[in-house]
Amino acid sequence: MSNLFPAAAIRAARKNVVSLLEGFLFSMVLTLLTLVLLQVFTRYVMQLAIPWTEEVARIVLVWTVMLGATIAADRNEHYAITVLSGKLRGAARLTMLLVTNVLGIAFLITLVIYGTAYMVANIETLNVATQTSRAWVYAALPGCALLMTLSLVFQSIEAWIEGPDAAVQVRAVAGDV
Repeated sequence: MSNLFPAAAIRAARKNVVSLLEGFLFSMVLTLLTLVLLQVFTRYVMQLAIPWTEEVARIVLVWTVMLGATIAADRNEHYAITVLSGKLRGAARLTMLLVTNVLGIAFLITLVIYGTAYMVANIETLNVATQTSRAWVYAALPGCALLMTLSLVFQSIEAWIEGPDAAVQVRAVAGDV
């Protein structure tokens, strides 16, 4: 199995994709900050409302949140309850990791399917100020859910090859519950 899917190559590919996403996310946060500052300045200092700044800021915020969630999912930084998984070792821990990943993948695929349907249904709906399709906003859900799905698939392959302790370090935000 390790010849078919070399764990080091998978890990390197994931790292490269996440690095690109981090750079893009950084630029989106700067864009969001710039838009909000522009909006505040023009509205309260110049007494002039620029309608598109609020709309574009909302679109950028949605994409920022979804890309941030994608990066957090790849790093295993989402909230986790580790009461059971922290006590398991070897095959039992691997089984638990794979089962939870399969459940996560099923949920994310559901988001991709229904998110895509919602996005397609709103292709002709336009944002008021920018006159752009609302599909661009709704594309964040299926797009990032697909990236999270791929991340879970690759994490599962790594865990299968190297074992759950070597491949995936689970960090709980609130510690062991």
